[in-house]
Amino acid sequence: MAKTLEEINAEFHKRLRQETETDSGAGDESGTGNESSTGNEDGTADDSGAEDDNDTETVNHAIRHTQKISLISDIIFYFTIAAMVLCAVLFSRSGIGRNTIGNYQYFEVLTTSMQSVYPRGSLVMVKSVNTNSLEIGDDITFYKDSSTTITHRIIAVTENYDGNGDRGFVTKGVENAEPDSGIVDERNVVGMVIWHVPYLGALLSWLGENLWLLLVIFGSLLACSFFLRLFCRETAKLFKKEEDKRDKKGRKTKNAGTGIFAKVRTFLKQKQNS
Repeated sequence: MAKTLEEINAEFHKRLRQETETDSGAGDESGTGNESSTGNEDGTADDSGAEDDNDTETVNHAIRHTQKISLISDIIFYFTIAAMVLCAVLFSRSGIGRNTIGNYQYFEVLTTSMQSVYPRGSLVMVKSVNTNSLEIGDDITFYKDSSTTITHRIIAVTENYDGNGDRGFVTKGVENAEPDSGIVDERNVVGMVIWHVPYLGALLSWLGENLWLLLVIFGSLLACSFFLRLFCRETAKLFKKEEDKRDKKGRKTKNAGTGIFAKVRTFLKQKQNS
């Protein structure tokens, strides 16, 4: 005998409760599916979706910050390496005649005879040039003797100095009242000053006498870079784990919800055919 509509409805809800209880007792996977299905009925699904969007935005924001930290770590690392190489070049070439980089030599200004131009303690970069190109007004560095260099300005040029065909230069410190004694033979000219950095020479000399401080600074920078890299790597692992967990949870919820609705459609189809 055909069942009434009320009986079919009552049996439908009874079967649905049984299926829900069975899914809940099966474990976390079915429990997640039931929560998703219930949410579709009472509006919880919309809240869950909004919460997932907020979580995704939070994760993306954290990832951007992690990328910035990683960039800072790379900058610190490569800056430290470059600084170490530069210091190794500078301090390994100390001493007259050995502070050379290609056609350039660098010197520290030790006196105030050129104070208004090159303050005491400045680092001057000197380029080797053809002495025939030198003229009055050029600042040159020359050997006074085998162990002393001087940087002064040319105030006069003597051709065929000492009768041997060489040029000679009369020099003077801009702060000095009198020219330098003697004429500078062109063979004693190191080169012409092309640029300088105030007080950098004194700083480098001080660091050269306190290399332990450089070791502490470079060691601290490298350690900072290492820990920042470690932090970024571990944070990336955490983000990936959380993302995999959320993806897995989403797949479980989708599969569970699809299963319940499939059962409902099957039940209704069976009752229509009975």
